[in-house]
Parts: sequence; structure tokens; C-alpha cells
Amino acid sequence: MKKSAWFSFKNKDSPDYVSSYGDTYTDRQLAILNNEIPLYEIRPNELSILYKKAKQKNDVYSYEISIQMYAEKTKPQEYIPQYTIEEAKAILQELTPWIINWEK
Repeated sequence: MKKSAWFSFKNKDSPDYVSSYGDTYTDRQLAILNNEIPLYEIRPNELSILYKKAKQKNDVYSYEISIQMYAEKTKPQEYIPQYTIEEAKAILQELTPWIINWEK
């Protein structure tokens, strides 16, 4: 029987069902969950796969950790300026031929 292009039912309760994200965590995923790898070395797609796998496995603890890490990676909450206000004013003044009146 040929599968329909429009509908493909997957019975996730069936004992024959194979999870699309795998049944176990890889060594790298376990290292990410144990916070052994710094966040700047982790790609966002790794975190999205990790939280989807945790959700599919009903692993609430790993799901919460991976969702939090994904949010920190994709939407940083804190902006840390690289320059002081005076340095930023000096840089902007150097970039324009006009005199900027900063007191307005």
C-alpha cells in the first residue's frame, strides 16, 4: 500500500514506534545538560534538538534546562555595553563632520 502524500499517521503509542530524536542522549548532549560545555560553544540547533528530545522522552528536568539554555543563547536578556557613554559620544563625534550638541 502506498502512503498518501497528504496524510501519514504515526501511532506514537505503538511498541513499534521509533522516536525521531532517538531514545538516549548522546555524550555531547549529556555534557550540555551537565553544564560541562560553555554556552558559547553550543549551537542553537543543538539546543533545539535537545529540548525536543527531552519533551518527547517526557524528561521534564532536561527539558527545562535545555529550554532555559536555548532562551539564553537565542535571546540574551542583558545588554552589556562595550563603551562608556563618554567613549560612545567621542566615537560618534569622530564619525560625523557636524558638531553634536549632547545637552538636548
